[in-house]
Amino acid sequence: MLHNSPWVSLIEQHYAGDFLVTPLTSRKKLRREGRAMDHCVELYADFCRSGSFRIFSIQHAYDDRRATLSLLLKDGWWDVSECAGYSNADVLTDYAEYDAEWDMMDVEYNSNIYYLAADISTRYNRAYAQFTKGVQV
Repeated sequence: MLHNSPWVSLIEQHYAGDFLVTPLTSRKKLRREGRAMDHCVELYADFCRSGSFRIFSIQHAYDDRRATLSLLLKDGWWDVSECAGYSNADVLTDYAEYDAEWDMMDVEYNSNIYYLAADISTRYNRAYAQFTKGVQV
């Protein structure tokens, strides 16, 4: 049945530092991720099956899931479309707390997951370039 058929990821499950990155390659896996992360990622199954989206679960190696990352294929390039935590929480930005010595407050900076999402996109683009290298259009 096409509706429930899995799709292929060009990169496999791997560790990146303290994070486990898992490609989600079926509607069932998207449903499980959506339930665990309290969001609607399962709705992207048809886009994944069509080849325009790839979705990954990002889990801390010693903890629970931290984020769900989606890559979108546009103009031959896989780019980060969304990256969200539990209930679609922002996971790409961290905030520094008040530091009395420096009299600083509410400093925003990119989180570890921000850099991990960029790394996954880069890895996927490298794999995609290799995959399409031999394909004649």
